[in-house]
Amino acid sequence: STLIVNESSRQHGIGKQLLHAAELIAKRKCCNRLSLQVENNSWKKEWYKREGYDVIADGYDEGMIIMSKELKED
Repeated sequence: STLIVNESSRQHGIGKQLLHAAELIAKRKCCNRLSLQVENNSWKKEWYKREGYDVIADGYDEGMIIMSKELKED
């Protein structure tokens, strides 16, 4: 339920690999959308946007947003 890469291990593509693995698992389980919650004012919001996620709910929880991505067949 949580994706965290130690700060000392960032900038090596590990987070992207973990995210893509989670998306693959979801596809294999016949999910067509993956959603997540992230801090609105965090660098993570822009990172997820670059990975194809869109903001679908703002103000969901204090300082948090919900982002979602449609999982398309490759």
